[in-house]
Amino acid sequence: MENNPAAPPPLLSQPGLVAALTSRTLGAFSSQVQAVAVGWQIYALTHSAAALGFVGLAQFLPMVAFIFPAGHAADQHDRRRIVITCQAIEALAAASWRWRLLPIFLHRA
Repeated sequence: MENNPAAPPPLLSQPGLVAALTSRTLGAFSSQVQAVAVGWQIYALTHSAAALGFVGLAQFLPMVAFIFPAGHAADQHDRRRIVITCQAIEALAAASWRWRLLPIFLHRA
């Protein structure tokens, strides 16, 4: 076999790739956990399948509404900053959800 000096370096030796993949994986996992937790909590509070369906719709519709503006923003601005901003907003939303509803569950216990 011939050793080609122009061959690209191994994929995992690319700077920041492992951190980016880890961040992406953990972000996706946390989003799914949050979606399940929100649905579970709404069903525990209301015992209504319709309310659970509306929660699923409310989680899905923003993705449909913002897909094209997000693509345009990703083409025009720094993608790392966009990802960091979106993950920070998601973390703030999760934290506010926790602080807003924690007294309800503590009162019920």
